[in-house]
Amino acid sequence: MLERSGYQVIEARHGADALMVAAQDGRSIDLLLTDIVMPEVNGLELAKWFEVAHPQGRIVFMSGYTDDDLVGRGLSDRAVVFVAKPFTASVLLTAVRSALAAK
Repeated sequence: MLERSGYQVIEARHGADALMVAAQDGRSIDLLLTDIVMPEVNGLELAKWFEVAHPQGRIVFMSGYTDDDLVGRGLSDRAVVFVAKPFTASVLLTAVRSALAAK
């Protein structure tokens, strides 16, 4: 869906895979779209790495947890875009566009 909308996508199976794929790819990455809860490396840990490796990049988090649940995970004070699962393609595209427009 993102590719059909004109975005280049680098796909990873989970957080640890994302770290490896991004390091091997070598391109500048404009946006990280990540779930918060993942095996091996969670989305918050991945986002911390991303902010250092790609300081110009933006982050969109997604999760099936409610906003109250996220407060305990440290997201409440971060300037990020959040999408609650389940979401529609339109909602995701709006979140991606919003995050990228904040550059």
